[in-house]
Amino acid sequence: MFTDSGKGVAIMVNSDNGVNVANYLVQSVAREYGWNYVPEQESAADLLMLIADLKGPQAALARYGELKKAGASSPYAMDENTLIVIGYHFLFSGQTDAAVQAFRLGVEDYPKYWNAYDSLGEAYLKTGQRELAIQNYQKSIELNPQNQNGINALKKIRDQK
Repeated sequence: MFTDSGKGVAIMVNSDNGVNVANYLVQSVAREYGWNYVPEQESAADLLMLIADLKGPQAALARYGELKKAGASSPYAMDENTLIVIGYHFLFSGQTDAAVQAFRLGVEDYPKYWNAYDSLGEAYLKTGQRELAIQNYQKSIELNPQNQNGINALKKIRDQK
């Protein structure tokens, strides 16, 4: 709502991605009525989750590549956590191969980001690839010695041997 004009729109949602859809609707209404509305830069992770839910993981990862190529001209905010968010979206929905693919891409794109390795380690562990999990957890701890999740995961893996 705009206090200076008294104009606005109310949108109610009832789904996991409803807020994201509502943001698109608000932008559309604002354009249609010529409102002086400047939205915050949208999250690429939110867009990618929508694409993943509608068209599948490969379409989402392909769109990530397009957004990355667009760089600063993209209307979507991307950072080192974008692929982590989408990777966990895949992991929690049982799409472990897609999760591993997203996390691997995160490690490639952000090789100095400890959390990318930690997340990839978790995905490898979930898929039963213990040695790869160990390697990635070790790398995450090397980059961030305070990574308690990685330390605990390694201890748990080694205790299970």
